[in-house]
Amino acid sequence: MSTGSAAGASAPAGTNVVLDSPTTADAYPYASSGGSLYVNVLNKGTTTVDSYTVTLDATSLKGIADVTSCPEKADHVLVCEKNKWPLVPRGSAPFQVDLRRAKGALVGASGEIRMTVESHGVQLASRTVKVTIPDVGLVLDRLERTPSSGEVKPGTSMKVTSGFTNYGATPRDHTVVLMNYQGLTTDEEFSNCEYGTYGDHTHGGGQVRCEVEGQVDVNGSYDLDLGSVTADTAVLYGYLRVSYGHEYHWGNDQPHHRGTGRELRMTPRPASAPPGKPQDIEGINEFSVDSTADIQAVGTTVRQKKAGDLVKATVGVRNDGPAGMKAWTGSEPGEDPPYETRVYIPAGTEAVTTPDHCVKFTKNGALDYYLCHQETDDFWIDPGQATNWTFDLRVVDPAALKPGKVKVTSLPEDPDTRNNTAAIVVRTPGDDSGTGGTGGGPGGSAGSGGTSGGGPGGGSGTAGGSGTGSTTATSGAGHGAMAGTGAGPAVTLAAWASVLALALGGALFFGLRRRGQQ
Repeated sequence: MSTGSAAGASAPAGTNVVLDSPTTADAYPYASSGGSLYVNVLNKGTTTVDSYTVTLDATSLKGIADVTSCPEKADHVLVCEKNKWPLVPRGSAPFQVDLRRAKGALVGASGEIRMTVESHGVQLASRTVKVTIPDVGLVLDRLERTPSSGEVKPGTSMKVTSGFTNYGATPRDHTVVLMNYQGLTTDEEFSNCEYGTYGDHTHGGGQVRCEVEGQVDVNGSYDLDLGSVTADTAVLYGYLRVSYGHEYHWGNDQPHHRGTGRELRMTPRPASAPPGKPQDIEGINEFSVDSTADIQAVGTTVRQKKAGDLVKATVGVRNDGPAGMKAWTGSEPGEDPPYETRVYIPAGTEAVTTPDHCVKFTKNGALDYYLCHQETDDFWIDPGQATNWTFDLRVVDPAALKPGKVKVTSLPEDPDTRNNTAAIVVRTPGDDSGTGGTGGGPGGSAGSGGTSGGGPGGGSGTAGGSGTGSTTATSGAGHGAMAGTGAGPAVTLAAWASVLALALGGALFFGLRRRGQQ
């Protein structure tokens, strides 16, 4: 921290300006918090400084580091005008000085930045910062994908090239290349690379370690043809990460194998090639996939064997693909699902028992529908994955039988709205005509089984309904003979969700079962 005015002209009485910053800094070849110098101009006096300039003299850093912050008045001399706001007593004015390693600079080279603060021709403070070039080893400065568009079609093959520069202090006789990727598969496997699983390997997730032989000179730049990759057909996005020079050892429980294709080689980058863009730690290339998931309502047709018998109606939803989708988008498991599933049981029936994951909504004291959800520990809904719920229904008035329905709503994207509704049909003995109608939509038929798990608790309240009257939610978990009659405790959907979150506990978030990609 440096203070004081220069010899000669005197500063006004009560002036005490201080430059506060580290005394040393490093210049990296890439943007980094460690490659920035943070400076504060402090007024510790009793007099307001109405205007001032900060001059950065970095002439000793020519060929070592480039300095950027304020306009450059001369080569490696920057002047920051601070005329907008006066510097009041106990006030401060922070600014950032960005440092970049100059092309061709050697590890260990250093120079200084001399900083001064002046006001009306009077120097108020000065400070000197030493800048050094650190050894950062091999740094990725190229990672390109062709086609380079941000969105690709499912199954698109993309050519990948990459490169690096040796910003270290010594040459090398080989380099280690690490790659990990998600949402894609490699089209070939190099003989000097090892391939293992990474992340969601069921949908194009993998990790690669390559050892590439060849001389790597100090400040030398090299490029590699990493072959081609193909976007998975069941994902909505993907990425490829690449880094150089970082050693990696496979874990004992991490299966991997060596490739059998051609050898991965590096070639010196021509001097005429465009300069690379050095990246801190690794490079990443991301893309989205032009695809959607189609959530289809799945209905059922069931027949009563004899009058008075209960019937099991298994209904649900199924992802018809071609892509998967997130099962929930909130910050907690089950929060903000991407769609709602409403089950309207057939008129003339009542639900004797209901699934744990369905909540009853009533309107004006009568059953309206059940709002059903899937297991909250599912992160991803795969193509072809179905969620089923089974209702035990009793026919209470055969003459009043009419189809119920399963209805999917609130989908953010819906490639086929025709299958959002499916019928629930109950047939009685001797009735071959069904209950009349289809329930409004083609839908499908549910398979056997269903979701299971602990249901929500009780409580009471009202949720917003449509039409006249009000709609009230009631927990359906473990309901008995009066499950579909409108009796039982009422609970708002928001309250039910809160109770569910408490029952699940925070530990569930870390033990999520992931059926697909996150």
